[in-house]
Amino acid sequence: FTDYLNIFQVGPAVSPITFAPTPITAGCPNKFSTTMVGTNYQWIFGTKATPDTVQGAALLTTPNIYFMAPGSYTIHLYITTACCGRVLDSMIVTVLPNGSNLTLTATPLTVCQGDSITFTASPAYLGYDFFVNNGSVQTGPGKIYTTKGLNPGDSVWAMGAINATCFSNPSPAIKPIIKPIPVVTLSAVPAANICAGQTITFTAAPAAGFTN
Repeated sequence: FTDYLNIFQVGPAVSPITFAPTPITAGCPNKFSTTMVGTNYQWIFGTKATPDTVQGAALLTTPNIYFMAPGSYTIHLYITTACCGRVLDSMIVTVLPNGSNLTLTATPLTVCQGDSITFTASPAYLGYDFFVNNGSVQTGPGKIYTTKGLNPGDSVWAMGAINATCFSNPSPAIKPIIKPIPVVTLSAVPAANICAGQTITFTAAPAAGFTN
């Protein structure tokens, strides 16, 4: 006797990912949504987006997502379902260029480590966000950022707030020349104790590259 058992289970109803507003413009916020039923949602937008990943049990709709550069990007959505485990949905979006730019200048461009550098952003925007490498260090209406805390290799860049929600294109990054503080050693000849009136010679090293 031969019989067949139905061991298959109907998969989750697939629905396209949607987003608003449209079109997507670099520097402006967008929210992405799905109607697929699940117990956990993980949205992955890639390194050009802020934030690049969000997840949670109730994230059928994401918080505001910002793409900071134009181009085509693939969005991945992993959904944990009751019937089929972790399933993947994805879509490709096109991010349009933003017509608002920002320039940044640094004065001076070469300093010793620990000295002050002033960065000035232009043109005028409602506010500015300054970054050292990828970390925000100053947000507010001021277009000037002054710091003594840069290390060799650090880069500084900024964005301007066009309105309450959108930002300008990021400025080109500035990598100042930060000269490390040299280590100076001091030696004495003779190195042992001396009597009052005897001569002792102190020598600082290194000797090259210093004027005083």
